[in-house]
Amino acid sequence: TCATPSAGDSVVEGVGDTGGEPPAHTAAVSYPAGTRVRHTEWGEGTVMSEEGDRITVMFESMGYRTLSLAAITGKGLLSAAPPPAAS
Repeated sequence: TCATPSAGDSVVEGVGDTGGEPPAHTAAVSYPAGTRVRHTEWGEGTVMSEEGDRITVMFESMGYRTLSLAAITGKGLLSAAPPPAAS
């Protein structure tokens, strides 16, 4: 079951935490946690964490997806999303 986060919890803490970290991909600096992105098929989402050679993104239409940085950069699948419209 899912626990309700407490006031000090962060959405990105512990996501994908496996202890041993794979080597960082050179594109990792382009996708820090909190970055808004757009996938060519899944639409807009937010990067939740970076785990060396992959990132976890929460897509509005698809939920959480873990993506290989080599695949998304090699195929141009992910780009920066435009900022939200001002209300």
